[in-house]
Amino acid sequence: MQSQSLTALLIFSLSYSAVPQQQTGTIIVFRITPVEAIVAADSLSRDTEKGATKKTHNVCKILVFDDKYIFTASGYSGRPYGRAQWNLHELTKEIYRTGSISGTHDFADKWTSKMQEILVRDSKISPPPLHRGNTILAAIFIGIEGDMIDARARIFHRSQAGPPSVESLAVTPDGEDTAMGEGDIILEFKANQTARAKRWHKRIDMLTPEARMIALVKLVEDFNHSGGVGGEIDSVRISKLKGVEWLTRKRKCR
Repeated sequence: MQSQSLTALLIFSLSYSAVPQQQTGTIIVFRITPVEAIVAADSLSRDTEKGATKKTHNVCKILVFDDKYIFTASGYSGRPYGRAQWNLHELTKEIYRTGSISGTHDFADKWTSKMQEILVRDSKISPPPLHRGNTILAAIFIGIEGDMIDARARIFHRSQAGPPSVESLAVTPDGEDTAMGEGDIILEFKANQTARAKRWHKRIDMLTPEARMIALVKLVEDFNHSGGVGGEIDSVRISKLKGVEWLTRKRKCR
């Protein structure tokens, strides 16, 4: 699948519904080549109940496992109130700890199986919130497989009838800028048709790949008007040569 098509699948719009939920207007930007991947993400997350914001958090949206895997996701991230509480990042950590993970594909499959179970149970309490169309949640798994980078995407969609469906994709390592979450600004940047997009390119195109990912997240924080993105920017690189290297990281994420 081409990167532009993957970006279109992973772009969400922030929305609220009248059920207790944890939501975020996350922006994640990543660049994957056969030998390395770079990921950058914002930090803002908000707890909401009945459509009203209860608390705002600085969240570690990029998880790293054993110097070999990176996980990040956007969309429905948990149910912090009432019965059947769950949290996406804590659930992912538990799956890795207990799942005897043998590779990137295995990690993605075991996570998907557990998330399907959670979302089916959760949907019996109230419908999961949607983000642009019928998307509930999307996740990216990146790992080192031999001498190469392997990346997998899992996208959950809400069905009109029956349990949520899931789309499983292998991510093409084409070195393109790919966005998850509140990425309309990234789409504008990539199209390069508006006057401000041309100004952005003059500033960003000269940067190193590492600085470019960070700059694109900052671009969304500066120009997105949903109010759902912001905070410190975490960024990480993974490669066979050096494993996982944090480029920028909040103290709480160490």
